[in-house]
Amino acid sequence: MGTLYESFAKYYYPIFRTGKPGSDEDLKRIETAFGFLDTFLEGQEYVAGDQLTVADIAILSTVSTFEVSEFDFSKYSNVSRWYDNAKKVTPGWDENWEGLMAMKALFEARKLAAK
Repeated sequence: MGTLYESFAKYYYPIFRTGKPGSDEDLKRIETAFGFLDTFLEGQEYVAGDQLTVADIAILSTVSTFEVSEFDFSKYSNVSRWYDNAKKVTPGWDENWEGLMAMKALFEARKLAAK
């Protein structure tokens, strides 16, 4: 989770300050982190065992943040499969999504202001 979230922060947080994302190298870190998670989820329904744990919830919150930031993780089939399931089985998912919509509006406003 630390690797995945850190890669998000380095690439996407600059949007709040400058209206533009981080560097191409920062984007590569995201792809590397998703590749690692995808490999880790091979044959697994959950990230830490055979049932939903706090690890799934923490990673779900980060992956959903990538979704609203329009990072296309569809090529990571294990992550996509896990994500679809995690959204269904995680208590409080709707509340998380509401907060993400507010964040998305801020991102979009900063991007427009930078143009």
